[in-house]
Amino acid sequence: EQRIENPCVGGSIPPQATTNTSVCLGCMALTTMPPTGLRLNPEVRRQQILDAAVAYFAEAGFGIQTRELSRRIGVSQPLLYRYFPSKQDLIAAVFYEVFLSQWNDGWVKGLKDRSLPLRDRLMRFYMKYSEATYRPEWIRIYMYAVLADLGLNREYLEMVRKKILRVM
Repeated sequence: EQRIENPCVGGSIPPQATTNTSVCLGCMALTTMPPTGLRLNPEVRRQQILDAAVAYFAEAGFGIQTRELSRRIGVSQPLLYRYFPSKQDLIAAVFYEVFLSQWNDGWVKGLKDRSLPLRDRLMRFYMKYSEATYRPEWIRIYMYAVLADLGLNREYLEMVRKKILRVM
């Protein structure tokens, strides 16, 4: 598979995911990529918009207008609304992408494993949990959700209470 080098983080991006704009998840910067000349697969386009929204919300918070987001990522506002019918739908998708998609039910199984001492179970859990959550976009979006009083943080904490704290 041919890949295009991403100069920002030294990584590469699959060619079907490349467009004029790409988001570097290492530094959250928007990077201009060469155009492919091909129409993007709708799943790839949706993910491109979602990745850019994650980066932009992590940078600017939730108070931005979708018009500014559209301009920033180089798509029309009608195209943005084709994939996400409202700003709230986009925020819900960002919440899923940043918080819920990182969740691993194996963490709970590991916490329940009584063959290991509690200290070992907790250490293993927190190492895995921190790998999934201690990322700049996770922390910033969580902070901005608190400041905007969107309830996303309360929703996430309730999930943690149900799935982890009650297990303990």
